[in-house]
Amino acid sequence: SLLEWATGRVEYMLNKNSNNIENAGKPCDCGRCDICKVFGTGDAKTVDHIAKSSPDELPGPPRLRVYDAYLNHDSFLKLIELTEGLFTEIKTENQINRITSRANPRKVERVPAGAVFEGRMVFDIYKDEDVELLKLVFCGMRMLEDSYLGGYGSRGSGRVRFEDIKVIYRPKEYYLGRGQERELSKAQVLEKLNEEELVKNLKTLVGNSHAS
Repeated sequence: SLLEWATGRVEYMLNKNSNNIENAGKPCDCGRCDICKVFGTGDAKTVDHIAKSSPDELPGPPRLRVYDAYLNHDSFLKLIELTEGLFTEIKTENQINRITSRANPRKVERVPAGAVFEGRMVFDIYKDEDVELLKLVFCGMRMLEDSYLGGYGSRGSGRVRFEDIKVIYRPKEYYLGRGQERELSKAQVLEKLNEEELVKNLKTLVGNSHAS
């Protein structure tokens, strides 16, 4: 992922698996880094090893859960009209061999520009220090806005932007029926979200919740 490149985990996996190219390209499985704590590690052997050697360093459950994002109603109606109910567009391209000059026409199916999807993410906090890990999520979102989703990004496909962002805090008391959820932050676009203030306020709330 983009975050693995940014935090050096790709280099770690390459060095660890220098004799095994297949494993070198897989997600980080160290079980100790922030990436593994946020997104989890699928290597059961690694977790078992940490449990036996350094149980205090166990990563625990993945902190982040990302749910499916669905097309919102306005985009749904717009795409029905524009695409005749197909909801995707077919972009025709033509690849030219630079040596033989042979043409290779092809078609690419992609989501039409301007489509809006509504999504939801849940970030679980098991320890006070988990609050800092939330910054990693926002970092990944910013990097994604400057990159792309899926293929053909070099041709302009896959560009995304996060809008109408709302961060809601639900303490354990909320689930026990003794508390209320609280809106911590709201921003029209990601760049307007004050992450430092958000994390600071969240630390205070988490500390108060644990103290009670």
